[in-house]
Amino acid sequence: MSLQVHARFRDPELGIHDYAQALRRMAKVIEVLERRYPEHDRTKWRLKGDTEQMAKLFPVFDADGPSRVALAVLEQEFRNEDERTFVAIWDGLQAPRVDASMACHMAPPEYTHSLDIELDSRSGAIDAQLLLDVLRPVVEQFDPLWIEVFPFGYSEQVFPDKPGVAWMLYLPLEITAQQVPEAAALVPMAGRDGRRRGTVVLSVVGEVFDGQDPRHIEAAANIDIRMVDQDLMPCYSDLWPAA
Repeated sequence: MSLQVHARFRDPELGIHDYAQALRRMAKVIEVLERRYPEHDRTKWRLKGDTEQMAKLFPVFDADGPSRVALAVLEQEFRNEDERTFVAIWDGLQAPRVDASMACHMAPPEYTHSLDIELDSRSGAIDAQLLLDVLRPVVEQFDPLWIEVFPFGYSEQVFPDKPGVAWMLYLPLEITAQQVPEAAALVPMAGRDGRRRGTVVLSVVGEVFDGQDPRHIEAAANIDIRMVDQDLMPCYSDLWPAA
């Protein structure tokens, strides 16, 4: 099973060359994976590369945080870039229970940044609780406009101009069962200050979301429709600066 976590966020304090800050935030997500699966020790993570050999060369973290070698590589790679950059890392493991990678894309202040997490497992090691645990530091560290959780290649989204629920959708809103009775569960999320920041809406509980299962597709679609009807769902056009 391959799952994607896609978050969009605004942060004028995160510049396009703030690699160390991006990595420190991403490390909080790695801590969650490491608590569940100790082999995900952050010192094993590497910068992604164009070849397998390159992708094993540069450690991302040392005992003190982002490694100097990783920061030097990123600074050199994007030395002439003044519009968009990214930090892409992977767990560096050969046969983990959960294979993981992350990429943080940074843009100018008038645009949104994004964080993408990919999780893959052939052993049933990914479940709803792991995903909710992963979403908590994403919310705390990035204060996203939304987060979508969906199987790789999922294309059953009801409204092409809006994010969709699929398995899970986080919005920075307090959402109630009265507003979205079709939701299988609603899980509150807190920000850095410990106060409630938003809600994760789940379409399926007690089993892994299957993008080929008509029951699961229908459950997600019904939630999407209800949330749009309740004016809870943002539009992708909200991401872009005014012309």
